[in-house]
Amino acid sequence: MTRNPGSGKPPPRGKKVRNTPPGDQRIREEMERLHLQNEMILNAAGEGIFGLNTRGEHTFVNPAAARMLGYEVDELIGRNSHTVCHHTREDGTPYPEEECPIYAAFRDVKVHTVENERFWRRDGSSFAVQYISTPILEDGELVGAVVAFDDITERTLAARRLAGKTKELEEANVALRTLLRHRDRAIEELEEDILANVRELILPSLDQVEEILDTAGVRGREHIGAIRANLSEITSSFSSALCSVPQGLTPREIQVAEHIRRGRTSKEIARTFNISKDAVDFHRSNLRRKLGLAGKRENLRSHLITLGYK
Repeated sequence: MTRNPGSGKPPPRGKKVRNTPPGDQRIREEMERLHLQNEMILNAAGEGIFGLNTRGEHTFVNPAAARMLGYEVDELIGRNSHTVCHHTREDGTPYPEEECPIYAAFRDVKVHTVENERFWRRDGSSFAVQYISTPILEDGELVGAVVAFDDITERTLAARRLAGKTKELEEANVALRTLLRHRDRAIEELEEDILANVRELILPSLDQVEEILDTAGVRGREHIGAIRANLSEITSSFSSALCSVPQGLTPREIQVAEHIRRGRTSKEIARTFNISKDAVDFHRSNLRRKLGLAGKRENLRSHLITLGYK
């Protein structure tokens, strides 16, 4: 009696025994192994994955997809995917199936990637997803699509929080710039007040004292000159616009420029700093050269005023 190899039992009576060629058996075993391996990968994947036929019905669903949608795997097989989880937009308006990027893969046979849409759960809640819909071809014929998706709720919330913080920082930066402008203006006003007091109160008083001393024949010109020089040096750091301009002016030239701007003559400036008139004229010449006025007819005082001496 012929026995079926490996079975230990005789073949059924009246039936002819057909042995599977070893090559076909190996192919079938390999296909079963690959099928089992693919199934294990789908079941272990953390992202949601489901397959669709050309009617948009689920042909397979992995556990992650079913869990995120609030179903059991068996409950989703054979059901229309768009009706189940993609029927409504985030704003509550209906999402027509013909506009669905997932189903677009059936029409244009192209991969469609969407960064931020909504999938709906069984309980009516929704969550933010990004997904990719890839058409499936067998022997060049479209048979469906496979969809892989991720829940990006946390990432979306984090992006919104970051956007909110960015906006807060931008608003704070605007407020800070405004405060700095107010501060700078307050400093400028304070400097202007100090200069005005020096020019309108202190310097005229010094002139009067100097005249009184001259009339009385008292030697005090040197002291008055020193006082004028000290005042000029104290106020020159913020009274002269030239200080912030890279003109290469010396401290003495800046002081002389301030007095020229105020309309004082070379003789008056010489008396203020207790130097000779020739020395003042020398500084005048240097100022004209450094300010680009050498050989020009432009008035030095007028030019200094246009540089910012208000």
